[in-house]
Amino acid sequence: MKFTDKAWDVSRIRNASISRSKLLNAIPKAIAEYIRKKFKQEKPDGKFPDDVPLDWFALPYKEPDGTININAVRNALARISQVKGIPQDVLADARKELEEVLSKYKKEEMGELVRLPIARAGHDMFSKKRLSIQDIDSMIANFGKYIQRVPVKLEHVDIGPQLGEVKKLEKQGDVLYAYVEPVEKTKLPSGYPSLHEALSGSYPDRSIEFYRAGNDVILRAVALLGAAQPALKNIPREYQLIAASERETFTQSFSTQTQDKEGSMSDKKDKKDDQVITPEKLAELEQKLNEQVAEKEKLAEQVKKYQELIEEQTQKIAALQNDIQLQVMKEFVNQRELHKRCPDKDIREHLPEILAQTKGYVVKLGEQEMSVFDILVKLISSMPSPFEGVEPVKFDEGDDPAQKFADIGNKYFVYETSLMHGGKS
Repeated sequence: MKFTDKAWDVSRIRNASISRSKLLNAIPKAIAEYIRKKFKQEKPDGKFPDDVPLDWFALPYKEPDGTININAVRNALARISQVKGIPQDVLADARKELEEVLSKYKKEEMGELVRLPIARAGHDMFSKKRLSIQDIDSMIANFGKYIQRVPVKLEHVDIGPQLGEVKKLEKQGDVLYAYVEPVEKTKLPSGYPSLHEALSGSYPDRSIEFYRAGNDVILRAVALLGAAQPALKNIPREYQLIAASERETFTQSFSTQTQDKEGSMSDKKDKKDDQVITPEKLAELEQKLNEQVAEKEKLAEQVKKYQELIEEQTQKIAALQNDIQLQVMKEFVNQRELHKRCPDKDIREHLPEILAQTKGYVVKLGEQEMSVFDILVKLISSMPSPFEGVEPVKFDEGDDPAQKFADIGNKYFVYETSLMHGGKS
C-alpha cells in the first residue's frame, strides 16, 4: 500500500472530471460492491454510467492516483455513522476495511512508534495561556526544520530520563499527536519506567515546550509531567535571540480523572465553552434526533408486524384446539351412544358441538358445584332410547305395506321408518 498524510480534500477525487469507475476504486470495497449490485438491478445492459449521483460514492479515502490518504481514512471513520441510504451491514464491512487500512498504515509507516496525544487546542491547566489550532498547525509545519531531536522526558527534574524521541507530528481534530520511538528499557536508569509503563496511568499529564517567532511555533520537547529540556541545536540566530524570553511551556491532562481533581478555572471555562450550542452543533443534534426517531419508528413497525404474526398464529392454534376438542367429543358421543337417545333431530346431529361448548361452565347445586357438561351427559344417558322395544318388521314379496301395518296395529311405536317395496318408499 502507498500512503500519504497530506491534507485531505474530497473534491480531488469526487468531481465531474473523475470517472465513476475510478471513484469505485477510491471508496471502501463493500460500498463499491453494493453500488455495483444496485446498478445491475436497475441497468440490465451492464454498463456503469457516469451519470450516477456522486452522493452514492460515500467515504472516499484514496487520491486519484490510488494513493491512500491516511487523513481521509480517519475522516471516513469519523463520518461513517452519518452516511444515509446504505445498509448497516455494508457500512459495518466498510468500517472494518477502513480500520484495517489505518492499522496497516501504523504498522508499515510508523513501525513500532507509539502514538501519543501531547496537546489539545484550549487552555493550559494551570494558567490562562491558550493554544490555538493555528499553533498546532505551525508546530507540524516546522517540525524537523530547526531542531534535530524532540525528546520525550519524564518528570520535572534536571536528571529526568529520556523515554523516547518524537519522529512525527500529526493533528486529528483539535488534538496534536506525536509518534514516539521509545528508548529500550535496558538503556534507562534503574528504577525508571519505560515509555509504555509511564503511559499505563501513572503519568497522565502532558507538558510541551515550544518557541514562538512571529507566527511560527516550534516544538522543542515533550514531557510526562514536565521535564527539563535539552539545549537547542541548529536554530537560526534570530530565533536564538528570542529563545530565552519567548520559550513557553504548555501543560494539559489527558486523563478525565486528573482533570476532575486538578482542573483550574481555565479548565472550567473550556468546559463552559464546550457547552455553547453553535449552529453546527445544533444541526448535528437535530440529525442525531432524526436518526433516533427513524430508528424508533422502524422498531415500532417491526413490533407491529410481530404482534400481527402472533395474533394470526394464536387464532390458528385456537382453531386447531377446537377441531381436536370436537373430534374428541364426537368419539365420546359415539362410545356412549348418546345420539341414539336424542329424539330431536337437530340436537342429535349437533350433539358433539353442543357438549364441547359446555366445557368449562359450572353450576352450583346447593353446596355442590357441577359442570354443565356432566349434567347434560347424565340427562341424555338417562333418557330412554326411542328405538328400545322396536322390532324390525319383515316384509315378504307381495306384501301390502298398509295391510301389514294394519295387522300389527299399535303394538309397536315406530320412530322412523323407510320402507322399500317395489322400488317405492
